Amino acid sequence: MSGWTKGPWEVTDEDVRGDDIFFRVESAEAGMVALVDATPEDGPGKANAHLIASAPELAEALRQLVSMIDEGSFIQPTWRQVVFARALLARIEGES
Repeated sequence: MSGWTKGPWEVTDEDVRGDDIFFRVESAEAGMVALVDATPEDGPGKANAHLIASAPELAEALRQLVSMIDEGSFIQPTWRQVVFARALLARIEGES
């Protein structure tokens, strides 16, 4: 199954609705993908939103890894793969 909204997805600014705070996860192509509850403010809402926004890239990374394993070519990752993995982790953690 790969019928999800095409990435990349981005976390937008906070969306305040009454006493509740949300983060919107959006696709430039299709608009809002998810609305993530960020109440209370010190809870995991923002981190969850970044994780959700990274889903298309996570799926692609896993696809590449499985392909390399299937082909028997996963001996040592290339520098490009390491850079991609580090950038993806930074994105998931909301650092980029």
